[in-house]
Amino acid sequence: MSAAVDPAVFGREVCDLRHRLFSRFEIGAMANNQLAFNHVVRTLLLDGVSFDDDSIEKIARVLPSMARLRDLRLGTQPQLSAAGVRAVAKAAGAVNSLEWVELNGLTLLLGARQIPVLDLSVS
Repeated sequence: MSAAVDPAVFGREVCDLRHRLFSRFEIGAMANNQLAFNHVVRTLLLDGVSFDDDSIEKIARVLPSMARLRDLRLGTQPQLSAAGVRAVAKAAGAVNSLEWVELNGLTLLLGARQIPVLDLSVS
């Protein structure tokens, strides 16, 4: 991982990694070692980080394991193909706690995604 990133940032509710330059290897290591099964981060700010399909898939794979993730900001990623965008969308759909996703100028507010509860009790 880049020497410019303090590992403590992954222990905060707001994980701000905006406008950093990471290699594919660093992105994979960050995803597997810092983000996977992270139960602290609620907001993941990655806008300004350049992702290609391979590197975004590494991030997308671990998103469902982030139990408290509410807000994902990826900013503008013009180099992503439809497959990369699909990987993010599929991962976002698997994160029950996620309320906000921003990618390529599209902001999805998922907070209204509520599972109706049926009361089957007999009165």
